[in-house]
Order: sequence, then structure tokens, then C-alpha cells
Amino acid sequence: MADLHRDPNHPGNSPKHHTGNKCIESGCDRPAGTAWGPHWCYLHNAERIERIDNSLSKIAADFGANQ
Repeated sequence: MADLHRDPNHPGNSPKHHTGNKCIESGCDRPAGTAWGPHWCYLHNAERIERIDNSLSKIAADFGANQ
């Protein structure tokens, strides 16, 4: 998986994608919005994508898919 979502300098993490809302994670007041999701700040979005990637990798491994 490409790690573009983790790169703070990638255009997908630029303020261009900010929605005007705050991140939906409890206690976070950073601006929400990246190319990968409108509800999370850059850092929480990267964590979310990592969780999704890890879950999909586990499912693939459980089904014997080559990675």
C-alpha cells in the first residue's frame, strides 16, 4: 500500500481538502478533511486508513491470498 495518506506534504493532505469542521475524534480540534476522508484530521485519518489496511490484510491472509 502506498503511504501517501501518511505524508503531510502530499496534496491529498493539504488545506484544500479541509471542510471547515473539526476532526470527529474525541478531543481533537484539528481541521477535518483530506482527500481520503472529510471527517478526520490528517493524523487521525492516517490512523484510520492504517486500521482499515491492517484489517483487510488480516482478512486476505485468513483466506490465503498472496500479498
